[in-house]
Amino acid sequence: MSLTDAKGNNTGSETCHTNLASDITYRHNYPLSPRAVADLFRAAPLNGPLDDLERMRTMLESSQLLISAWHGDRLIGVARTLTDFSFNAFIADLAVHPDY
Repeated sequence: MSLTDAKGNNTGSETCHTNLASDITYRHNYPLSPRAVADLFRAAPLNGPLDDLERMRTMLESSQLLISAWHGDRLIGVARTLTDFSFNAFIADLAVHPDY
């Protein structure tokens, strides 16, 4: 698609994308690789036990609610939540890759 200014001059082009939201898959309590989550946290950027993968594994396995976002096979987001499943929930970590 060509872009034009108010006078009709060509100002460049625009790349049209399909709706990215429809390409993202959300998974509930899906087992995650500690390394993939550490890499996502670094990119986001978030703090955490990024170099201690065993501790990261324990952190992920002990989460009460873990939502992950995927674009194809790429992990692009994680929300790790502590909850009573009745009234309160606390987001412990929320990471979204900066490309998204």
